[in-house]
Amino acid sequence: MIDYLYNPDFWALEWTWRSVSRKTLLLPIIVALITGHFRHPVHLKIIFFSGYSLLMEHCSTDNDLKNLFNDETNSPWYHLLTPVLFFLLTRFFSEYLDHGKYRFLRWLLPLAFLILVILNIISEGGLEVFPSKIVGLYSIAGIILSVGYFLYLLRTLTDYYIERKPMFWVSSGLLIYFAGNFLLWIGLNFITYDRDFFYSIYRINSIVTVLLYVFFTIAIFLNPHDENKHRSPN
Repeated sequence: MIDYLYNPDFWALEWTWRSVSRKTLLLPIIVALITGHFRHPVHLKIIFFSGYSLLMEHCSTDNDLKNLFNDETNSPWYHLLTPVLFFLLTRFFSEYLDHGKYRFLRWLLPLAFLILVILNIISEGGLEVFPSKIVGLYSIAGIILSVGYFLYLLRTLTDYYIERKPMFWVSSGLLIYFAGNFLLWIGLNFITYDRDFFYSIYRINSIVTVLLYVFFTIAIFLNPHDENKHRSPN
């Protein structure tokens, strides 16, 4: 049983972008435990998203688990786990999705994404084929949600500093992450490449992952209850 819980490759100390980026998934959780900032909804969403990302990383890379469904590929894990990750992503933006006539999107988006995942499995050859289109759609949706939040923030902005809002850092990190991964997705799907080129361009994913979880960590440090203390004087 311990073989399924312990991933030695994850804990290996290597100074590579891939190794460092995987360790950064732990940063927000560790800082939340140290600071005690895990009760506010924004902080909880960060912790759940980071924890679930750790679970996905573990299942899809651990030598005892990654080929659990197929001896040749770990693609089934991405089919099965990505819909929940997308649901957790939309929870970050529930504040602005709940406003106005489009509040139904809060639940429609995760449901629509799940349906598209199922249709992709049926039409693209089953669980053994990596869900490239779904990954691309996930990145596009993340970009749209992040930009939408900034537009919402501009419309509802009062007189306090937005850089002191945890969601500012969450949205900034997600926008950078998804923009980088979307460019990576375009490169891997539409550019002819060899294996060396693949590993070279895939470093983009590791770099934007580091940035995302550093931004998450900054958001954990900030206390939303102190926002009113930082209002500009009139």
